[in-house]
Order: sequence, then structure tokens, then C-alpha cells
Amino acid sequence: MSAPLGGAVRDRTPGRTTYAGLMLAPAGQIGIKQNCYDHRDDTRTIDMVGNNDPQHEMLAAALRHHRSGELPQAERLYRKILQQTPDHAEALHLLGYLAMQLGNLQAATDLIGRAVSLRPGDAAYVNDLGIVCSQRGDDDAAIHHYEHALTLDPQNFDALNNLGITWKVRRKFVRAIGYFQQALLLKPDFAEGHNNLGNACKEVGQLAIAEQHFREAIRLKQDYANAYVNLGNTLYELNRVDEAKAQYENALHFQPSHADARSCLLYMHAHHVMLDPTGLVDAHREWDRVHGLAGKTHRYTHSVTGAPDKRLRIGYVSPDFCRHPVSYFFAPLLAAHHRDRVEVYCYANVAHPDEVTARLKDSADHWCPTVGMTDAALAKRIHDDRIDILVDLAGHTAGHRLGAFCYQPAPVQVTYLGYCATTGLETMGFWLTDDVIHPSDTIEQAVERIVRLPRCWVAYQPPADAPAVQPRPADAALTLGCFNDRTKVTPQVIAVWSELLHALPGAMLFLKARQYADEQTRTWLIEQFAGRGIDRARLRIEPAGSMAEYLTAYHDIDIALDPFPRTGGVTTADALWMGVPVITLAGQRFIERHSASLLFAVGHGDWVASSIEDYKEKVLTLARDPQRRRQWRATQRDTVAASPLLNADDLANRLEATFRELWKQYLGKA
Repeated sequence: MSAPLGGAVRDRTPGRTTYAGLMLAPAGQIGIKQNCYDHRDDTRTIDMVGNNDPQHEMLAAALRHHRSGELPQAERLYRKILQQTPDHAEALHLLGYLAMQLGNLQAATDLIGRAVSLRPGDAAYVNDLGIVCSQRGDDDAAIHHYEHALTLDPQNFDALNNLGITWKVRRKFVRAIGYFQQALLLKPDFAEGHNNLGNACKEVGQLAIAEQHFREAIRLKQDYANAYVNLGNTLYELNRVDEAKAQYENALHFQPSHADARSCLLYMHAHHVMLDPTGLVDAHREWDRVHGLAGKTHRYTHSVTGAPDKRLRIGYVSPDFCRHPVSYFFAPLLAAHHRDRVEVYCYANVAHPDEVTARLKDSADHWCPTVGMTDAALAKRIHDDRIDILVDLAGHTAGHRLGAFCYQPAPVQVTYLGYCATTGLETMGFWLTDDVIHPSDTIEQAVERIVRLPRCWVAYQPPADAPAVQPRPADAALTLGCFNDRTKVTPQVIAVWSELLHALPGAMLFLKARQYADEQTRTWLIEQFAGRGIDRARLRIEPAGSMAEYLTAYHDIDIALDPFPRTGGVTTADALWMGVPVITLAGQRFIERHSASLLFAVGHGDWVASSIEDYKEKVLTLARDPQRRRQWRATQRDTVAASPLLNADDLANRLEATFRELWKQYLGKA
């Protein structure tokens, strides 16, 4: 989530009156596993010419309106002050701050810049000019202003905090941690500083330390919704799912309008099969009821016109047009789209563009960065682009833009690829999957109409630098492995895998995921297996490492164990590409059948189990047949390469035909 626009702590020099509590409106969104970094809740001081000065009273009244969110009234009073005294520094500064809240960053820059020129020694003004630069995306200028503020006031912990946030945006987490720590040395009761330090620690895998700082932030500020969400995210990473759920609920208790706390809850319910189908769809509808109201109240209407065979304008909306699992499935589709049939627009809510972002941008016909855009502004842009089919690729995951879909900016709206359940949106018409994920007798419930593609619903793009498949040494110990996210390895999964290790006395278990950089997480896993009689020496637990290290590690695995109920996605495809067979347990819902769809696509429905006993039997049968494993390892990459899983052109054909049919249905000409 983009941080609330924060401000400075005014020095309390003689002759000033302090007005505390100017709360600034948050911008943007967060989803589960994304962090909220916060600037400080603002405290303003009023320049005093004299206790009876009428401008002082007017400025105090303006601030009361500002604090209450009555921005037009505040703006009117600030401007009235400036009509009387054009060089009133505090009025210029606060009017600039208000402009920043409203998204008018050029006006904010000009107004706060004028205030700084009038009071060049005011560190707080300089700091706030840095915040405007940060909002404009000019981090170099922001850093310059924050550092200048510190030369003016070395005790300005707000500037230190903002430097930490800026270096975090640049993904220089160790440097960010240093600045957050300095801020807290100056003010240990700085709740926002503890929240930010917790997030930075979480980014580098120090989950236990992160938890401590989030709890301290909440102790200092009991109604701190962002800190509850971030604590929930950390507990989720530690696989303390019930505790995480409680923290998201705490956030909603103190801030019922926190749309992303609700999205975090929905993500957890869907991915961990925590609600029955009816309860799950009802919970998603609640998000739409509470948070989709503004969009639905101002939704666009569309005339039912257009040729059935026109070149369709397809808009894809995602925060994951970057180095992210979604892009492994989206990139081949984007490149394969037939441009005589469709014109592709990508609306990229990407906070940290990278080389994958650049490649996707080159493959799109039109590219629109959306970070910082309000839902209303994004919806208007989509409507102005005259999109025919608008496709959500995120659902309730981090950085989603479902709020824009509530405005119905396109006549046909579809959810696909990035989420495992209904969006719950009244304005979302369709959910694209396939008949393995959603067989005809599926128990899944959805607000959308489920549309099944007549093939595997995705196409996979193997990493270009994937190493060649290597045969396992003849004398190597049998090794079962799982490189899925730690949150998928539940106590039930550990119990089943322990039974397999007992049935295969000489076998090892190799676990690899980013969360295993945290010592507490590794220790917990070791203790869980020890409680089931598995010695530490039989476990190999490693952090994910680089992509090259991750892929090379498949050389050391004989059989990949898919977790359940939340099965693999890209990790399953990676294992298959690296010559490793994958055994999965297919349940009854999307999240339980993702790997099954991929396995059927490569011709290995025989690796799909229907029960836990069947799962164990398939693993044991394969474990006791080294000749068969060697044969598959030698031929599996060629098999995968020739399968529908790697046939992006066929996926594009099928998807475009589906879009065409939905368009004709909209026109009433199907």
C-alpha cells in the first residue's frame, strides 16, 4: 500500500502554537504479502504574529477543516490568507500539502517550494518538499531534500524515516533499516518508525524481528490498522495462519474501510480453503458491498454497438508485470496474441519495474503505468481507451485494482490467471479457467460465470537461462523435494511427508523457499518433523537464492512433492521443465487443482492423486522404480516442450475465440 502522505514534526520554538493530529488520506492499495510503509502522522505548527492576529485564527480554522477532511473549506481559508498576505509561509506550505493530498503534485511543488524560499532554514518544510518529490517519482530529489533537512536539523527523525522509505522503494533494504533504526534512536515511541523497520526486516527475511517491531507499533498506537495488516502478513509468512487472520480482523475493527485488510482475509480464506463454498463467495461479495460502492454508484454505461468481427481492444490489468510467477504464464500469451484480431493494452500497477517489465512493455501495443492513479482515474483512462474486454490478472492479491473494475469501465469484464477464487464483484462478468480446474461437477461458487477454455488455461514460458537437465548420480540418496512457498507447507502436509520418509528409510527431504532464510522458520520446521520421528539429518532446508541457484537445485531432486490443499503453479511447471516428476493431490476447488491442470496438459494425469492414500502410493511407487525415473528424466523436457503447456499460440487462439464469443454475447449476436 502506498503510504499515507506524512509530514513533519514542527520544532516547538517560542512564539509558535502546535496543532496536532492532521491525518492525511492514504493512496493506493496493498494485498497480502505486501507491506504498508508510513510517513509520520502530521503535527502542524502555526506561525504566530500575535495572539490576536486574525490570520492566526483563520489558519487555525483552516487546519480544523483540514484535519476533518473538509478540504474545500480548508483550501478556501488558506487562499484567503494568501490574498491578504501573499508571502505567508505556513499558508503556502499547508495549501501545498493539501494540493499533494489531492494529487496536484505540480501545484504542491510550487507552493511548498515558495514556502521553503521564504523559510530556507525550516527543516520541516524541506522535508515535506522531499515527500512531494517522492510522490512525483523523483527519488533523487527526494533524497536530496531529506538529507538537506537533516543538515538543518540532525534530530529530525521524520526525515530519517522518509529516507528509509525512499531507500526501501529502491529495494536497498539494509540501508533503509539503518535509517529507520536512527529514527527510532531519536524517538523510541515513534510508532510509524517501528512499523517501517518491521517491514524492512521482513523484506530481508528477519521475520521474528519484524514481528517484534509491529507489535511495538501497535502497543504505541492501538488503532494502527496498517501495523495490524503488516503483522498479519508476517505471521502468515511464519505459517501462523489463525494468528494472521486475527490481525487482519483487528485492522478492520479499527478501520472498517481498510479494503486491503479485507482482501488479505479473502486471500487467506481462498488459498487455505478456510470457508465452505457458500461462505467464501459471500465473504467476497462483502468486499464488493463495502468497498465497491463508490465505483458502482458512478459506473459507466456502454452502448451496445460495434461489429461482431471488429479488432477487439483487450485491456489487461495487473501489478505483476515484472519478475513474478504470473508473468511466466502471461508473457507467452502476450507475445502470441494475433494483432490482426486484438489490440492489447496493459495497465501496469508495477511498483518496482524490472527487466521483465521492459520485455512485457515491448510486447504490448499500449502500456499505461497506473501506480498512484486513483480507481476513478484508472477507470476513466480505461473507458477513454475504449476497451472492449477488460481482464483482471490479480483478484485479491497484492496491488490489485479491483476498485477500478467496480466502475465498469469496459462493457465486458473478465478475471483470469492471478487469483484462485471469485472476485465477488457484481461488475465482473466472467472467470476463465478450464475443465480440469473446474470440472462440470465443481463445488466452486462464483459471482462470475465460469468459462472453461477447451485446453489448459495457461501456457508456460521456461526461464531462458534454465540449465540442461542432469541425470541423478547412481549412488545419490533418494531425495524428495518441495520448492513451493513456505506457507503451503501445512501441518497436515508435514504429517504426510513424514509418513513417506518413514516408508523410505534412506530418503532425504529437500525444502527450498525464500522464507527459509529466517532461522525461526527453519527451527519450527525441524521441530515439526522431529515431533513425527524424522531426524534433522534427513532434512535439507535452504532459502530460495537466485533463479539460477533455484533451477540448478532441481538436479538434486528425484520426485517433487506438491503441497496441498494449496498446490503449486509456476513451481510445478519449473519442476517438470527440469525433468522432475511431480505428484499432486487434486481436491475440489481451483486452489487444489492448479497443478493437476498442468500435469494433464503434459500428459501425466497419472501423477494426479485423488486421495491422501493415493498420493502416498504414487510417491512410493515412483520412489521404488529408479529405472522409470531415469527414463522420464531423460525425456521429460522434450515431452513438456511438445505439450499444450508450452503452446502459447494455441492458447492465444482459444482465448481470442473466447473473447470474441463474449463480445458477440454482449452485442446479442452470439
